[in-house]
Amino acid sequence: MAMIRAYLDDSGTHRGSQCVVVAGWMGTAKTWRSFSREWNNYLKQSGISVFRASNFSCRQLKAPLADAICKRDLWGVAWKVNPLDYKKSAKSIYE
Repeated sequence: MAMIRAYLDDSGTHRGSQCVVVAGWMGTAKTWRSFSREWNNYLKQSGISVFRASNFSCRQLKAPLADAICKRDLWGVAWKVNPLDYKKSAKSIYE
């Protein structure tokens, strides 16, 4: 039996959004350890503590991040979710 880890993020949770998208990457714990070591080295070298794709100062890390993902056995996942269903699910998680 393999333990699979997933790192996910959501978009479209703002009021009036017609859909929510939840997307991210899945892989084994071993794969994530390898990725994390490489990624943390990139962050440290750039002096950035947290990567945010929308942050202009993180733009130089986008290509190394893509390379680090592509050379590993990670699976990209994405789901479109009805905003009302997402709100119900997220509410139950945080209660």
